[in-house]
Amino acid sequence: MLQGRISSSEQLIGLLDRAIAVCSQSQSRVVQFATLTDQGPTRQRNEDACYPASGTTQSVMLTPAPDHANLTLVVVCDGIGGHEGGNIASNLAIATVQQRLQLLLSSASSDPIGLTLELKRTAIAANDTIVQRNDTEHRQERQRMGTTLVMAVAQSHELYLTHVGDSRAYRITRLGCHQVTLDDDLASREVRMGGGLYRDALRQPSAGSLVQALGMNASMLHPTVQRFILDEECLFLLCSDGLSDNDLIEEHWQMLVPVLEGTLEISTAVRQLVAIANQQNGHDNVAVGLVHCRVTPVSLSSTADFYQMRLSFDCRNPWQH
Repeated sequence: MLQGRISSSEQLIGLLDRAIAVCSQSQSRVVQFATLTDQGPTRQRNEDACYPASGTTQSVMLTPAPDHANLTLVVVCDGIGGHEGGNIASNLAIATVQQRLQLLLSSASSDPIGLTLELKRTAIAANDTIVQRNDTEHRQERQRMGTTLVMAVAQSHELYLTHVGDSRAYRITRLGCHQVTLDDDLASREVRMGGGLYRDALRQPSAGSLVQALGMNASMLHPTVQRFILDEECLFLLCSDGLSDNDLIEEHWQMLVPVLEGTLEISTAVRQLVAIANQQNGHDNVAVGLVHCRVTPVSLSSTADFYQMRLSFDCRNPWQH
């Protein structure tokens, strides 16, 4: 920058991305994930959905270089209560995401900007699919079906979260639990716009009403995509509000620490989370996707290995790759 060879923020971001990619080669990453959904004790049908299918547990080793064939996908959708066909909408969203993922597998784009854009397009495509179904069936107002969406895509040394609605994602380490998505509801929008404190906004009668969800409108969707560098062991918890309501995650997140310590199976952990949701909330369906990112240092066998890794990142001509 001082020499004037970096003339834009895009060039700087690209340079930093390549530096992160090189540094990530000193670690190996295994992603294990599990999903589970349940109708709950009071609902007539389950409008929540998840991908992979409920009850799935899988483990994938992420390759050091971006490789679409090694993409890991976890999705949680919550068909909007009070809208006829919420279960159809949540499953339509997941089917569309799967189809778009197949297109991504054949795509040449693997840079963070390109992948972020593609994930936004994926959410918009799912939205348009549900909108078209609503229009074809002449659904009006509260008859229109819709769904929330939160999905995690892990690739190489990164994890991307895509979010619409009030299903949530949390990042959990041994030291704490942090909600990393913001609900798309009236209370959260008021706070973001500087209208007041969140605790005050929650007292409004319509505080929990969604300002956006898949299927409601063909042209007014603004998905949020976040990028996380996988540089330490952690969990990402994706869930519908059947679990997150009434601060259950904030109260019970420490029950997931044994997963990080290797003393609790991830499949057992998701069953325990669903049981807590049914026992202490119980007013709604519940869907959970739990992603365990295990990061292990890789010892370089020789000075030559380290030198070769350094050569892959040419600081002298950083944008000629």
